Amino acid sequence: MNRIIIGLILIISSLNLTFGQNLQEGQKRWSSDQKLTIEDFKIKISDENNDVVFSQFMISHAIGGFDFMKRNLNQKIENIFLGNASWIDTTKVADIQKQIDFQQMQFDLAEIHARKFRKRALENKGQIAKGFDIINQINNDIMTEFSKSRLELVEETESGRNVQKIVEWKEKIATELKELDEFSYENKKKIKTEK
Repeated sequence: MNRIIIGLILIISSLNLTFGQNLQEGQKRWSSDQKLTIEDFKIKISDENNDVVFSQFMISHAIGGFDFMKRNLNQKIENIFLGNASWIDTTKVADIQKQIDFQQMQFDLAEIHARKFRKRALENKGQIAKGFDIINQINNDIMTEFSKSRLELVEETESGRNVQKIVEWKEKIATELKELDEFSYENKKKIKTEK
């Protein structure tokens, strides 16, 4: 009987890993060495009513019932650029690469929040056995924090036009990414929590 239960747990876990990691068309997972390109923006527009550039990001999780036993939840929480929901109007943007770089900064900012999500989920993994309310609460908090940070970035840099502020934000983002490095998606090693 125990062998059957353990076998079922292993099968369910492997199915979760198999199906949980595939990206859909137009999606791009954050990577330190794979930056956004013009080809990643799938919506083509020429409309006076829209912003000339818009990027959509998704921080999602696939945390299951047995994940409270894991010592690293990095692969369970993803930061995805949604190319099919993002656009750049190349007819109205003077410096396309500069705008793509600014969108990449926002993607990097989303990665900071994805790493914070991974960290908080790991710190609170013991509560997963009681239900997913804690993960849903962390997810809501993270998305709120990301929205506020993104708005602050856009306002302070004047949508990427203030060069001095861009430099400051790039340094800030790089520092935070480095501080949260062990919570990168690529890190599969055991992470010790302070709790």
